[in-house]
Amino acid sequence: LMNRLPSVMLVLVGLSMLCASVSAEQTALTSPLNSAERDQLVEDFVDFARWMTESSDNAAGVKVPSTDGQLDFTRMLSKRLPWPSVEVDELGCMHAVIPGPAGAPAIAMLAHVDTSPQFTGEGVEPIVHRQWEGQPISLPN
Repeated sequence: LMNRLPSVMLVLVGLSMLCASVSAEQTALTSPLNSAERDQLVEDFVDFARWMTESSDNAAGVKVPSTDGQLDFTRMLSKRLPWPSVEVDELGCMHAVIPGPAGAPAIAMLAHVDTSPQFTGEGVEPIVHRQWEGQPISLPN
């Protein structure tokens, strides 16, 4: 898990952005999710965690991004974001216009989608603890 932390962080950022705009009726970022929205958020997280986004030492400095999985993930994510203007360039950089209230300052968020080339995303099976109440979690070997 710790080796996949950068990807997990990106997913959490992406999911929090999706969460903030799941429903057009919700205007505050702190609006609670209903059960259908929460289930969709978990489903998206599990899907994102399974993507093969590890970088390649062999392509470092030669190809950006260093693997097709990184570019594929970024393109897929850009299509799922509910904003009116989302673009991905040939380097896998995503740019978005996120509408906000009139007079609000602009916010930019940057992240990367690759994980270490020493650890593959292949075979990742996320475990969802739906009723977790803070107790220790035992992970399978």
